[in-house]
Amino acid sequence: GGVGKALIGRLEKLGVEVLTLNVEIERESLVSQLEEWQAKGAIQGVYWLPALDEEPALVEMDIDTWREENRRRVKNLYLVMRALYESIAGHNTFLISATRLGGMHGYDASGSVSPLGGAVTGFTKAYKRERDEVLVKTVDFEPSRKTAAFADLLIAETLSDPGVVEVGYKEEKRYTVTFVEQSAIDGEPGLK
Repeated sequence: GGVGKALIGRLEKLGVEVLTLNVEIERESLVSQLEEWQAKGAIQGVYWLPALDEEPALVEMDIDTWREENRRRVKNLYLVMRALYESIAGHNTFLISATRLGGMHGYDASGSVSPLGGAVTGFTKAYKRERDEVLVKTVDFEPSRKTAAFADLLIAETLSDPGVVEVGYKEEKRYTVTFVEQSAIDGEPGLK
């Protein structure tokens, strides 16, 4: 949706060497590209953006389309992070995934705008559980054409607040997910 191009421009202005991966390529080509890059030097971080792309409505997808959309967004993320598992493993490394679930990770009344992004969020959170020392975030946006603003927010999230894993932006406000202790639905205090 244009966020990738804006992000590349901003990162290059900061002196970052940017390697762009075409998520349309097949598994073997994807893995060999990553191996080639790693042979030239360490990779410090990954911005995963395919879940920002518009996806067909679930009811309009046949099984082949669903599999392809899922491969591009989630299975390729798995392949990338598996190939980079030893590189993206310590302090000063990161995985930042971006989605367009609606800005609230689908937790608000309107639900998720692009549900396949939920699988990206799930994988990203699982990676954080495995690699606690790595900066890992999933940043959710509402549908919009604000490519430059979203690129700026992705960089800002990379540079701050390492304790939060799920961040969302809706109507220019920043949200995160948290747990709130409440009484059980019957009014009783719940489990002790």
